[in-house]
Amino acid sequence: MADHPAIATESLSKQFGDRVAVDGLTVSVAAGEIVGLLGPNGAGKTTTLRMLAGIIAPTAGRALVAGRDPCAEPERVHESVGFLTEAPGFYERLSAERNLVYFASFYDGFDARAAAARELDRLGLADRARDKVGTFSKGMKQRLALARVLLHQPRILFLDEPTAGLAPEAARDLRALIRSLRRAGCTVLLSP
Repeated sequence: MADHPAIATESLSKQFGDRVAVDGLTVSVAAGEIVGLLGPNGAGKTTTLRMLAGIIAPTAGRALVAGRDPCAEPERVHESVGFLTEAPGFYERLSAERNLVYFASFYDGFDARAAAARELDRLGLADRARDKVGTFSKGMKQRLALARVLLHQPRILFLDEPTAGLAPEAARDLRALIRSLRRAGCTVLLSP
């Protein structure tokens, strides 16, 4: 991976019918970088993240994420990527811990309970681990969503509006967490 960028695109494009959402994006992001996708609503930021995560296919061009094509090998890309979506969903009647253990079960090779406890602690939610997610504020749910994408300790993070719903202090703490992840070698592509 040291010879290759963590994320690379070449003329990446996406059309929905007659509407062009992404037009010829070429970018290279080195391992350990934090890069923001900037632009107004409708500029294609979320579409770009979804193509890079292998959720939707591009109309033209290509991408490599962790050295793999997200269209050809989405499962392998998902092993290296954590994707915080704009509107993450949870099982509201389950506890935060049970939600994380459930989502951790999709990944092989680690202790789901230990991973859930680690991320709840890292995101400042350990004291609410047994509380139902339906009792959480929007900001707490956002932190829980970030905990969920960190469960398998991905090398690359795609964050779509990660500070949405967070109070200023929580947003500052999240930015500090993102910087600490970068120092640990994680690559972050975000849409602020």
